[in-house]
Amino acid sequence: MGHSFTLIGTDTVFAERVTLKQLGDEVFFTVIAYQQNDDKPVTFKLSSVEAGIFSFDNPEHDFPTRISYSNPTKDSIHAWIEGYTAGEFQKIDFLFKRSN
Repeated sequence: MGHSFTLIGTDTVFAERVTLKQLGDEVFFTVIAYQQNDDKPVTFKLSSVEAGIFSFDNPEHDFPTRISYSNPTKDSIHAWIEGYTAGEFQKIDFLFKRSN
């Protein structure tokens, strides 16, 4: 489980709770993005693990339909979401780096 949030000044502009769960041979990634989807969870299923990239899909969700994670260096994570909105492909990158 994890919780993340984004601050601009002292205002929280984004917050989410995530859960990674294995059920049998399948792995699921569930996200609750507050003030989105009526604060209801959206679940994505692990669809591929290739070259250190873990991708989770939910083709029924409006956007994103895929969430991916990689660990390019020991102290960082590269995450991205992707899918189609209004017929246009979109990809949004998130780069996280551990600070001391």
